[in-house]
Amino acid sequence: MRVTMKIDPTLLRNFDQNIRKAQALARAHEYLEDLLERGGNKTLGVFMKMYKEIMKSLGGEDIEQIVKREIEARIGKRNQGQAISQSQDLVKLLRKEARKLEGLFEDMGLLINEVLLEQAVVTAVTAFEVYFRDTAIYIISNSREVHERFYQELKEIKYDALRDLNFDLKRTLGTQAVRDFDFYSPDSIRSLYRRMFPEMELMAEGNTRRELADFIELRHIIVHNASIVDEKFKRNTRYRGQIGSHVNLKRKQILNSVMLIQVTIRNIHDEIESALAES
Repeated sequence: MRVTMKIDPTLLRNFDQNIRKAQALARAHEYLEDLLERGGNKTLGVFMKMYKEIMKSLGGEDIEQIVKREIEARIGKRNQGQAISQSQDLVKLLRKEARKLEGLFEDMGLLINEVLLEQAVVTAVTAFEVYFRDTAIYIISNSREVHERFYQELKEIKYDALRDLNFDLKRTLGTQAVRDFDFYSPDSIRSLYRRMFPEMELMAEGNTRRELADFIELRHIIVHNASIVDEKFKRNTRYRGQIGSHVNLKRKQILNSVMLIQVTIRNIHDEIESALAES
């Protein structure tokens, strides 16, 4: 009885988890921006309003009213001299903590302007690269029909390659077969998977490959050049910003690119499973 090979389900599960992290980072940027610029009216404020409505419907008090009443009650028990003394103490405390507060706001500004969106890009591209690499290694390791298509790469496996993978021959076959392919390049990935599955039209659409390649270049400029636009980045992408300037990251575009990666991987995963079922 013929047994159809299945892809290890953890490969897609891990990809989905990392893509969700990328999406969460980009959305956290929106929440933080809204919180600092508009007091959370469009995001966190919605949940606070919901909480207030629930409390009212249950006959409870608004948390703000509870706090206000408690403060007024305590102030009413103190005389004027105590109030002045405590005010002076508060001023001293604020002066002492001023530098910490300044640093906090600088960090918050950095998160809004750079960190969250940059990490969303890096996380999404890493999920893309790892999925294609690990899936190729898994299939080549476990399918004799597929790994025989890499005879030239595998005919002289060296001792060091086996030792590095604890003498796991199957894993070594897959790792050696893919070592010269660039998993940050859609064209290189397409070339590898076409070799694994000659009938598969992987990432055949030119626009999709171009968009993915541009997003990967964005990751490279973030990781390797501190997000500063250089000549190579402008040459390899359609970016119009000035050389030497900080790359302009837009949340909506990043979320769209992350979605493109998600849809692309999902479709390709289905194609791979179909190809394995037919082989």
